[in-house]
Order: sequence, then C-alpha cells, then structure tokens
Amino acid sequence: MRLRIRTRASPKGAILIFALWALAFLSVIAAQLSVAVRQRITVLERLNARIELRYLAQSGARKAVSLLKSYAKDADFFFAGEGKQLRHNNPLQFSEIKFNAGKASVLYWDENNSQEPVRKFGMTDEAAKLNINKAKSGQIDRLLVLGLKMNEEEAKQLAMALVDWRSPGDSELTGFYSDEYYANLQFPYRSKEADFETWDELLLVKGMNEGILKQMRRFFTIYGDGRININTVPRQVMASIGLTDDLAGKILAVRRGPDGVDSTADDYIFTKPYDVAGELGRIVDLKAEETEQIDAWNISGGLSVESRVYSIESEAVLDKSQEKKVILCVFNIKDDKIEYWREE
Repeated sequence: MRLRIRTRASPKGAILIFALWALAFLSVIAAQLSVAVRQRITVLERLNARIELRYLAQSGARKAVSLLKSYAKDADFFFAGEGKQLRHNNPLQFSEIKFNAGKASVLYWDENNSQEPVRKFGMTDEAAKLNINKAKSGQIDRLLVLGLKMNEEEAKQLAMALVDWRSPGDSELTGFYSDEYYANLQFPYRSKEADFETWDELLLVKGMNEGILKQMRRFFTIYGDGRININTVPRQVMASIGLTDDLAGKILAVRRGPDGVDSTADDYIFTKPYDVAGELGRIVDLKAEETEQIDAWNISGGLSVESRVYSIESEAVLDKSQEKKVILCVFNIKDDKIEYWREE
C-alpha cells in the first residue's frame, strides 16, 4: 500500500518569493535611474563649467578693454614709457585676475626678445605688425619666412595668394587663375578682390589653414591704416619692410632704455615720425644709409609712433578643473569699438 503525500505551498512563502522578485526588479530600475541621473548630472556640470569659463574669459577681455580706455584718457601718459608698460607688461592687472569660480589672464608672446618669445601679461599693439591689406607680397613673403620659419617657396606662394585675394585683376601667381581655382572647389566661392575684414576670412585663401593662421597673428594684422609703430615693432617686421639687421638692433637698443628690457617704464618713446632718424642719431651713431632707410620709411607713409588698435587674448581657468577657455578680441580705441571677437 502506497502513501501519497500532498504538498501545498505556504501562502507566506509565495508572498516572500514575490517580494524578493519585486525587490530585485525595483533594484534594477533604481540602478538604471541612478546611472541616468549621474550621466545627467555630469552633463549639467560640464555645461555649467563651460558657461562659467565663458563668463570668466569675457570678464578678462572686458577688463582689458576698460583699462585700455582708462589709460587712453591721458594722452601724455598713454604714449609715455609708463603707459607702454601698463599696456604690454602689467602682471599686476592682467595676470590671474581672480573671480568667484576661477581666474583669467590677459597675455601674449612678446617677439621683441632677441632669442625666444617671452610670455607677458598685457595686450598686443596691432600697429607693431605688418598689415596684410597694405603690404606688398614680397614683404609678406619675407615675414612668413623670418617670423613663421616657413619654407621659402611655400611662403612665396601664400604671400601672392593673399595679395591676389584682396587685389582686383589678374593673379601674381604664375599659372594660377584664382577665379578658376575657387570656383572648382567642392563648395565654390569667388576671391574677394577687396581688403580682408576679419581674421577668419584668411582661411578662404589658397594655402591657408588654422595652424598657419594662428602663427600669423603674432606678426600680421588686418586692422589699422597700415602704418607701423616704431615704438613696438619687433625685429622680424622691421626686416620684412627692408630695414637692415644693424639698424633694427639700434632701434631696439634705444627703445629699451637704460635697463635694456622692452615694455618697462624707462623705455625711450619716439614721438615725431618725421624726426625718428634725428632722435635716433642723437643717441647712437647712424650710417648715412640707415638714415635713408628711416626717411624712406617715413616718406612712404608707413611709419608711426602710436597705435589705436590693440589685440587682447583672455585665457580663463576654473579652480575646480584644468579646462581652459580663450577669447580673442581686437579693440579700436579711436572708434571705441570691438573690431573682432572670437571664442575658442
């Protein structure tokens, strides 16, 4: 005789199993929600950091503009050695300007050092640079080689392409027809046959790229009237317009004053374009041909002793991260306006 044993699930056991399954299911849902929330928080933190960086960089640039306008109110001071120092070598005002979330610095690389560029806190004089809208292709060519260390043939081709872009009529480039070249690109356009108006426009020119353009900002400009400020111009730019190395050295030595350092309070400031050769000759010995070079520079209308357009680069960093934000700004004191603004 066999005994049959019947088993019956306990109601409490069934409830426990159901509760465990429900708990496991809810745990999975909670984990997924937690991941989604963390991702969203991370995205929001990054967006907030970018916004903070942007405001920091903007604050640095706007402080530089405000100080520049303030300095310019006193013309005698503005064009003296002390004024030059405040604009171009002023870490007290332009190095690590503190704000709530981080700091911003207004800085540039000074090309007036005899060996390597020196990092300084302040702004750049656009009149210390060669104006692409006014310069001849040979001058642009020489400066590309001297300043950017570009290959001579590449420099020559790029210089002529830049001049061709702004000039009406036929190209200087042998065998190069600009209208045909630009018209047959994947996204065709025509050469402008007028002055460059913004830095970004140069990227449209044959042979130009972002890397070259960034380097060119150190020595070239498209702003101002094309006259070059002898009180700030670096050696490479003087060489590009035809001044000998000896003459450039004499100008730099006199300009730096007794301490031998550019952009300090004891800098010698040339004040009269028509008398630069005379002023220089009273301090150092000038050869007849050197006097002729300066006079020719002045007679051509290319010599200046002042500037009204300045380039400002504001670099911002957050305290809680190493992310950076850079704003490039060109400010025209004479017209009281921002000529260029780019955020990188």
